[in-house]
Amino acid sequence: MKLRSKWLSLVFLVVFVPVLSYAKDMVIKEPPKSMDKLYPPISKEQKWVHLMHKLSGHFGGVFVDMKEQDWENAEKHANQLVETYKDASDLVPEWKDYFDHEAVKKLAAEVKTHDPEKIGKAAEPVGKTCGKCHAEQYVSVWTKYQWPSIESIKLTDPISEKEIKYDKYMWLLAG
Repeated sequence: MKLRSKWLSLVFLVVFVPVLSYAKDMVIKEPPKSMDKLYPPISKEQKWVHLMHKLSGHFGGVFVDMKEQDWENAEKHANQLVETYKDASDLVPEWKDYFDHEAVKKLAAEVKTHDPEKIGKAAEPVGKTCGKCHAEQYVSVWTKYQWPSIESIKLTDPISEKEIKYDKYMWLLAG
């Protein structure tokens, strides 16, 4: 019995303690109200998602074209990245600190040099700003605009076999 207790303690220390020591509290803040106009029901389409795809396409397009030494299209992607980046920052003014316009302009200027090393260095701060915003805002935006509201979820009660709203079903389960 004593040996079993030691093994359980060892398993606890090896498995659970590292998880607890690396756990981090996550606070999800409400996205800015200006985002509401970029998603249904106010917008007919998910404008912010489309804009993020455009940004990603232009940013990635610079590197794909650079690798293929298609400098004409790399420069087009860089210029369109600058424009799309500005559009995104204008749509959500509350997030102005996430946008580094000078870094994006510098990236576009470095693309014109056709020097992959300079382009790579200029891309780093742009990637960091995107990463920072995604790390801090992605979950809250996804939660608010992508996940369904529990008010729209309906279930079939297994006993009565009638349709029931999710919140009422959960209340009944809790007793």
